[in-house]
Amino acid sequence: MFGSDEEDFISNVHYQNACAFALSQIGEHVKHLSRGLRKKYLEIEWKDIEGFRDILSHDYSGVKISIFWDTLTNDVPKLKKECESILVELKGNSTRSLQYALS
Repeated sequence: MFGSDEEDFISNVHYQNACAFALSQIGEHVKHLSRGLRKKYLEIEWKDIEGFRDILSHDYSGVKISIFWDTLTNDVPKLKKECESILVELKGNSTRSLQYALS
């Protein structure tokens, strides 16, 4: 599979750009979550996610490739699991909880 190691990532600017776009989208979506939801799930570093998005969007050339790779391989899978747990909890509580997340 392409992109399965850091060497592939470093050697392919197209892969880097695609990953940067995906991460910036995550950060942008985080900015639209409600304050209440973010306070309820303090274990997630919401501000760090937003901040990384801002760096990717406004200072892309300043991103250290090793930090970028580490974020993709360590932080994103962890965030995915945390968000899946939140969604399960919100869906279990009611449809209103999903509306709460975005209001």
